Amino acid sequence: MGSAGRNQGYRCRDCGTNAPGKTEAQIDRDLERGWYEVPPCARRHIAKPLVRGGFDAPTHPER
Repeated sequence: MGSAGRNQGYRCRDCGTNAPGKTEAQIDRDLERGWYEVPPCARRHIAKPLVRGGFDAPTHPER
């Protein structure tokens, strides 16, 4: 659903169904707590790899 405009709620682009406001849905995911790193090809030129950072939480390298 996307915004239908200011103070107009949300509208489904496919079927046209309307909703007055946001709805929250709990999604079960099998992620662990910690820092997640993007692949090296997606990293910006200034960003330092997390493995060199010295973080107190566990790091999860992408590749």
